[in-house]
Amino acid sequence: MKDSNPKEMREWILDNLVTKQGAMKITGQSGPAFQQAVRTNMVSPFVEYNESPLVRLYLKSEIEDYAQQVKFRKEKLKKHE
Repeated sequence: MKDSNPKEMREWILDNLVTKQGAMKITGQSGPAFQQAVRTNMVSPFVEYNESPLVRLYLKSEIEDYAQQVKFRKEKLKKHE
């Protein structure tokens, strides 16, 4: 990381990482539903700071993939109603 350009790293972080709130927006889930996905390892934090408060950042591409799974499950449930 010695040769890393801080501006490029910042841009990468802003383009590729999301907070819990950002992830919930992408997946369309409530807080408890998203937390359950984390607890059941459907979603894993990309980085986690064990400070108070706990800070978790998620890889946007993984959240977008998971959002497709959520959408598919919701559509499947609607068909069975």
